[in-house]
Amino acid sequence: MNSLIRHIVLFITLCFVGETRAQLQFQLNSSNNWWSVNNYSGTTSNNAYVLKFVYNGTYLHVPNWRIAARLRGPIATNSSQVFPADKITFKITNTSGNSNPPSVGGIPVPPFVNLAPSPAEVFLVPQSQIPLSFQSEYNGYYEFLLYFDFVIQPGSYLAELTNKDGSSYHQTYSMPIDFIAYDGFGNEIGKIEHNYTIAVAPLQGTPPSQNNYSLKIVGNAQNALLEYKTIADYREGASVNYPRALAISSNTAYQLSVRSVNPTLTSSTGETLPLDIVRLEVTPDDGQPVSIQDIPLQQTSQVVIRGNTTNNNYEHFNMRYHSKGMQPHLLEARPLLYSTVLEFEITPQ
Repeated sequence: MNSLIRHIVLFITLCFVGETRAQLQFQLNSSNNWWSVNNYSGTTSNNAYVLKFVYNGTYLHVPNWRIAARLRGPIATNSSQVFPADKITFKITNTSGNSNPPSVGGIPVPPFVNLAPSPAEVFLVPQSQIPLSFQSEYNGYYEFLLYFDFVIQPGSYLAELTNKDGSSYHQTYSMPIDFIAYDGFGNEIGKIEHNYTIAVAPLQGTPPSQNNYSLKIVGNAQNALLEYKTIADYREGASVNYPRALAISSNTAYQLSVRSVNPTLTSSTGETLPLDIVRLEVTPDDGQPVSIQDIPLQQTSQVVIRGNTTNNNYEHFNMRYHSKGMQPHLLEARPLLYSTVLEFEITPQ
């Protein structure tokens, strides 16, 4: 895979909406617990795990819910050899359920998400624009399921993960992982603790020659929050900074692009704001000689950084979201939470 994509959610204001979820549960509906790799092309396990929300009752309304994945420790063998977390990708394929379940595009959900080393969280659902919602005159039953593929990325790195004793046995790696569901206020709805096994067999074929890229967005920048709280914010503009929030590694000259998955900033009740009221600026933290842009958000992909090889070392960048003052759309907007999903992609120049 010649590019790695990370996703964040951009928030504009806070939203306070009542909810009833006393009987809401977050469960692992089904799972493929063993993945085997026997060649340099990696592997994909279709519908490897299915996550499910279940509710029994008369009224459910949970807006802005999220689902995260988090390793409880390294993906390692008994001898402490470690499988690189960022070579593992989650790819959503489908949703189902009763009571008009939201689609993948309606939520929306990033097309794929790469795992991060423990204990960092990555968001499989960064911020749903469609609430978990159900009503019944009597105690009714609600369920909503999300289906994910599990992808082990191709590459010559796999050669370092095979059994080193020359035997034909698999080298097995234990992957302890949590899936956590949150409501719109950051409260935990439920957590699933699970263990998977990755088995790397003696590899067939010839190691491919490839470019190596890695991209990480860490900490609070994974769910960026740009708030309008005072008159000055509306008059002069708002800004939020995330120091050293972006890390890039490359063995060639590269460029980083960003686009919004959605055409607008949208609230859970359907109100919209134009994307371009918010701008993104990325600046080097380590003094790298790179070309940078300060861009308005839009749905088409825009290059925000161009840089030379980092020689496979991580270089860090600061991220700043900001807006201009006295924008009519903001002055007239209802005080709600508006969000979108941003897709970042690193590719060769």
